[in-house]
Amino acid sequence: AHGPHLPLATDVLIAEGMARAGATHIEAQGYAAVLLPSLSFAAAPFAAAFTGTLSVTPASVTALIVDLARELTRHGFAALGVANAHLDPAHLGALKAAAERARSERLLPLVCPDLTRKPWRQRLGEEFQSGACHAGRFEGSIVMAERGEWLRLAGGCERRGRARERRGAGRDPVRGRAERARARAEALSAQPLAGRGAVVTGAGRGLGAAIARALAEAGAAVVLVARTAPEIQRLADDLNARGTRAFAVRCDVTRELEVVTLVTEARRLLGTVDILVNNAGTAAAARLRQITLDEWNDMLAVNATSTFLCTRELLGGMTERGWGRVVNMASVAGLEGARYIAHYAAAKHAVVGFTRAVASECAGSGVTVNALCPGYADTPLTARTLTSVRERTGLGAEQALAAVLATTGQDRLVTPAEVAAEVLRLCLDPAASTTGEAIALGAGARAR
Repeated sequence: AHGPHLPLATDVLIAEGMARAGATHIEAQGYAAVLLPSLSFAAAPFAAAFTGTLSVTPASVTALIVDLARELTRHGFAALGVANAHLDPAHLGALKAAAERARSERLLPLVCPDLTRKPWRQRLGEEFQSGACHAGRFEGSIVMAERGEWLRLAGGCERRGRARERRGAGRDPVRGRAERARARAEALSAQPLAGRGAVVTGAGRGLGAAIARALAEAGAAVVLVARTAPEIQRLADDLNARGTRAFAVRCDVTRELEVVTLVTEARRLLGTVDILVNNAGTAAAARLRQITLDEWNDMLAVNATSTFLCTRELLGGMTERGWGRVVNMASVAGLEGARYIAHYAAAKHAVVGFTRAVASECAGSGVTVNALCPGYADTPLTARTLTSVRERTGLGAEQALAAVLATTGQDRLVTPAEVAAEVLRLCLDPAASTTGEAIALGAGARAR
């Protein structure tokens, strides 16, 4: 349907470029990616009147994709991603129907980003948002990047190109546009969360700061939340100096009115909030009979109530847009109890139960809700715990660390980078089928 100015295989060329970029990113996350042969024919009733258009029925597209999903499931693959550059509404509907069929048959997850929806349109520029990209500069530039030798410039463009060459000051205009298109494609694939907005609570230090950095480096604009303004402002300044977008917003996430105000401000700064990381938390240790009611209530408020308030206020927008990621920071203590942490274990068990309930409520909406359950991590919070152990027991630093790690079966502290990498993984499209999970994350910790 593209006419003489672009090759018949335009959509296939673009899709193959998308697939290669996606595979490269997937492999960088530690997964194996296999590129299947391209599918050259699609449903194209919208362009039926265009000379030379060859269309198959949407039912044929759906049946073929579902058959592939069945075979890949049989062979043990984890997911099937469809890189699609053909934007006919009937074709997009056929792919959506295939994903729904795969889900109903309990096949492997079938993921197909719809380039006509946010945030893809926003990431790909004004031409794409207006619809003028079809057989226009968007497609033409990518074909130049992929197969520049297939194109020739017409009329004035050729003359201008030759004039530049005669002056010795110009470059091949096709090659120049191809290089710019390739750079744009590489930038998009290197920032898989470009166009997304994220809110990270407890972002001033430790795990929260590491998570915020990872999301920002992946392209998301991030609102950093904490009760201590100077810490998050320093982090925001550092991230902005690196070319990413970050905003510091002070908030006590245990207070309902402050959370409502936070959500209003986050939407103003980000446009949409697509990712929420409920990381704010605290920890303490004491025998049950020594825990006061105020300490019990504070522990539940910081760890569990804050998670409830932020999720309640932001989840609706995610479900309306059909895409969202909520990651709640629980703990191995949320999977099993331990001595002297009754209030902490209760709060983290509440986070795990809340996660599973909300994930069930959001099933099929495009929003995932998961809990991370790290063991002891190399953070200021753990340092405070180790100091407390040393003061109570008289143990040395190494002995105190060994005693603490033994309670979870760890052989070392989990690093903030490890936790941040797992949060990032859950926020990417390949994790779209992972929801309602409580994921244990420990360095040598016992499997749970």
